[in-house]
Amino acid sequence: MFAAREYRIQECENVRDLLRNTLRYAYSSDSSKSVYIECLARLRLIEDAFGILEDDEEDELQELSNQLSELSELIGRVERSRIEEFSWPFALALQNLAVKICADHKDPTSPPPLFFISADDELTSYRIITEQGKAGLISSPLFSIIFPRSLKNFVLLHPILGHELGHAAISAPQHTLLLEQNVLRPLVAKSPLNDLIRFKKWLDRVNSNLDLDLRTEASLSWPEELYCDLFGLLLMGPSYVGATNSLLRPFKTRSISESHPPSATRFWVIAHAVNQLGWREFYAKHKKLKQPANKYFDSLTNFANQVPRKFRLLNTSQIEIALNELQLFLQTVPSALFEAPDPELVATMVSRLLTTCPPVASEVSSKLTIRNRIVDFRSILFAGWLTWMSTDAKNPVPTFINLNRLCQRGILQQSAVDKWSAFKEKNNDVRP
Repeated sequence: MFAAREYRIQECENVRDLLRNTLRYAYSSDSSKSVYIECLARLRLIEDAFGILEDDEEDELQELSNQLSELSELIGRVERSRIEEFSWPFALALQNLAVKICADHKDPTSPPPLFFISADDELTSYRIITEQGKAGLISSPLFSIIFPRSLKNFVLLHPILGHELGHAAISAPQHTLLLEQNVLRPLVAKSPLNDLIRFKKWLDRVNSNLDLDLRTEASLSWPEELYCDLFGLLLMGPSYVGATNSLLRPFKTRSISESHPPSATRFWVIAHAVNQLGWREFYAKHKKLKQPANKYFDSLTNFANQVPRKFRLLNTSQIEIALNELQLFLQTVPSALFEAPDPELVATMVSRLLTTCPPVASEVSSKLTIRNRIVDFRSILFAGWLTWMSTDAKNPVPTFINLNRLCQRGILQQSAVDKWSAFKEKNNDVRP
């Protein structure tokens, strides 16, 4: 029979075996080794603490047991981060953005944030788990980006994770105060979310069944959720519109919870921001993009125009102020702010997709000179959505799953081009 402390030490060894087992798999993340080392360090700290406690120190033993259980769950997520579980070309591109966003650029000596990407079985499991400010035996906080396993290859839906990176950004200590002061507070100013009494009256006006004890919680969580929609939009670009529309519209758009505002409110806010950014006008002026661009953005604006006035929770001028401030913030992070690609480039990618070819390809001249363009993966996703909206009779649109696979292949090919370009630049190689 095990004594209490001995049993827990044995459990530590079991978790160690679980961690060793993760080494069997192939991972795409550059930080996978660092994540493994962090998990091992936490296990050693817990193990050492168990070694000095006595059996009658029940509270301390229970707390360590809780931390060991959480570590076991974390290792389980690490195991689900192997490359077979999700679209790793997209995941790597997203992770590169995430690391830049959450890094402390003012302190170059600080270690980079640790991200890993894993899959979950739930159909609605797009989320990010952060450990910033979490109590426990933690050496370096981890960020876990979660994809739904069933949507593994649906890269056109993955831009919704831009919303989750908004949560990660505001949880980073070096960004928290700035984003709260410059974005969150202006965003909710002059709205019911800025005053708890007004907010509770607003909930009554929209016939909310939210329990009284959850209304305060909602007033605290909703501003961040609305900020994250603006963050996802500016980070991922127009593809965020299609992803959000597709994933949220099938559900009740006026339902209210303590954690999230109504989807109708969110769509209305996003539509106002898109209008300010001028993406529709920029792409609709191109002859080949006019039809799909108008149809694409109409899917959002037509719904937003039907949102009842009582669900238009924020002040429009404050949305614009917050959007501008968030743009200024993202401009300080290398490559974070989405830059609208040239319409001609987008039209070329759409044309390729309509002929069931990947959206990017090498260009070979008559002298056999090879030229590769640098194309942002977010531009590839936007081209994918415009292709889906196309009514070009000459080229029937591929099925949605095939369109996703073509875009995924494009992102993979582009990542190879990016790595080759970086290699040539590092080695001062000017050859094509």
